[in-house]
Amino acid sequence: MGTAIHDTSQVAGAGLMYQQQFNAPAALDTAEVTKLIRNLFMVGVIPLLAILYHRGKGEGVVQQRWYKMVPLFVLGFVAMTLVRTIGDMGDHAYGVFDADTWHQIIDQTKGFAKWCLMLAMAAVGLGTSLKRIIKMGLRPFAVGFGAAALVGVVSFLLTRWFGPMI
Repeated sequence: MGTAIHDTSQVAGAGLMYQQQFNAPAALDTAEVTKLIRNLFMVGVIPLLAILYHRGKGEGVVQQRWYKMVPLFVLGFVAMTLVRTIGDMGDHAYGVFDADTWHQIIDQTKGFAKWCLMLAMAAVGLGTSLKRIIKMGLRPFAVGFGAAALVGVVSFLLTRWFGPMI
């Protein structure tokens, strides 16, 4: 799921459904970690592509600062990764919370995240208009289909080759 599904929230939703349906606690964690590793690559790839895109532009083009080329969610992802990583170090998270309290905070945050996921998916559904999709034409559909097919094939091959090792 973490390799084939494009959106992080959809990976979390699919992993959660699989976890609940098959009583497989590791399913959600495995899907999320796989997806988060993919997301981590965005921290470098998105700014690099933005810089390469703007590099060849002629005069009259205002050069963007690096922080304006990086989407806010990427910075948020990095910040939350650091919060969790630093909190997990040592016996007391941030020198304040004992291990049990820290795990309770993490569990409560995960519960809140499930509600946020539900709201985000509802917002995506409410923002989707078939009329607008049809109006865009066949070319964006073909590009999206091609990208999805490529990701699907790569995901299938990764699962086939590396799945038995997990």
